[in-house]
Amino acid sequence: MILFSLLLLLALIPYFLKKRLSSFVIILGLCFVTYFLFLIEFLTGNVDYLISDGLKYFEEPEVWIANIDRSFWGYVNYVEKYWDPLGGIFIKIINIPILLLFLYYFQKTFPLIKSPYIFIFFYPYLLFLAISNLRDLLIWLLAILIIRNYNKREINWYVFAVFCSIALYMLRPFMLATVWLAVIFFEIGPFIKNLITKINVKRIASFLVFVLALGIVVFFASPTIGKKIRSYQYNATYLVTKGYEERAKQRRADGVIDASNMPKAIFMSHVRYVLTPMPHAIVERMFSSELSTEYGITSEALRLYTQLVYYFILIWLLFNLRTVYRSLRILVFEQKAFLLWLLAFLPIYSIAHFGGSHQRLKLPFQLLLLILFIYSRHFKKMREI
Repeated sequence: MILFSLLLLLALIPYFLKKRLSSFVIILGLCFVTYFLFLIEFLTGNVDYLISDGLKYFEEPEVWIANIDRSFWGYVNYVEKYWDPLGGIFIKIINIPILLLFLYYFQKTFPLIKSPYIFIFFYPYLLFLAISNLRDLLIWLLAILIIRNYNKREINWYVFAVFCSIALYMLRPFMLATVWLAVIFFEIGPFIKNLITKINVKRIASFLVFVLALGIVVFFASPTIGKKIRSYQYNATYLVTKGYEERAKQRRADGVIDASNMPKAIFMSHVRYVLTPMPHAIVERMFSSELSTEYGITSEALRLYTQLVYYFILIWLLFNLRTVYRSLRILVFEQKAFLLWLLAFLPIYSIAHFGGSHQRLKLPFQLLLLILFIYSRHFKKMREI
C-alpha cells in the first residue's frame, strides 16, 4: 500500500504540472475498472489472484533478487511481501502508476498524439498489464527515460540516464543493450559530423561526463556483465549449431514450426510473432468448454479488442507503405531511437520463442505500428490539404 501510494503520487506530479489531470483520472479509472472486473472473476473462483510469473515473484522474491535479470523486480516484491501493509493485495496493482508514467512520457515523445489515454483506446490490453505483477511496464518506462534523458544532452540528465540504465540492467540486461544500440545507431553519424564541422565544447564536455559515469558503472559491474555476455554467447552458439530443434520441442513449437530448417523456421517465427494470436482463436478460447483461461476472461476480452485494432492497423500500413516511409523521415532522434528499440522485440522474441510469445511481449511491436499508423495518417492528411 505504501509503495503503491508513493508511486501513484510520483505519477501524479507530471500530469498535475502539465495540467493533464483529466488524462490521469481517465487512465486510473480504466485501470481500476479492469481490476474490479478481474476481482469478480477471482472471487467467483475462475482465476487465481496472482497469475503465472507474478505468483513466482511474490512467493519467492529472494530467489529473484539473486538473479540479476530480475533482481529489481525481486526487490519490489520483497518490499511488498515483508515490509508493506497489504502488500499481498497491492502487488497486483503496483504497475498502475508505472503505466501512468510510461504513457505520459510515451505521449511526450510523440506529441502528435494529444492525450496519453489514446494508447489505451487503441490497445486496452495495456490495462491488464497494469494489474499484473510483471516487469514489462517498468522496462518500457526505463527505456524511454534513458533515451529522453540522453537526448537532453546535459550532465545532470546524462547521470539520470546512467541510473536508469543500472535499473534496466537489473530487470532485463539484453534490453539495456538494445536501448543503447538504438541510441548509438542514430547518434554516431550526427555526433561525428558536429565534431568535425562545429565543435560545441559544452556538449562534448557533458557527453564525456556521461561516458565516464557509464564507464565507472561498467568497470565495477564488469564481472557480472562479463558473465552475462558469455551466457548470451553460449546460448546463441548453442541455438545456431544444434539447439534450435531441441528448443522448439521445449517450447512446444515443433508442431507449428519446422526447426530442422533453421532459415525457414526463423522466417515463419517472425510471421507467427506478427500475426498471432488471431482473433478467432481468442474467441474460441473464450467460449470453449473451459469457461475461463489461465489469465481470465477479462484478459481475453481486452486481448481480443487489442488484436482486432492491431489487425486493422497492420492492414492499413501494408496498403500505405510509401506514406509510412515518408512519415519516418520527419521523426526526430528520440522518436526514431525508441521506435527502433520497440522493433528489437520482433527478432528477439521471434527467434527465442518461435513467435509464440505472450501478448505482453508483442505489445511493444504493436505500439511501434500504432505510432507509425498515427503519424502516417497525419502525414497523409497534411499532403491532401
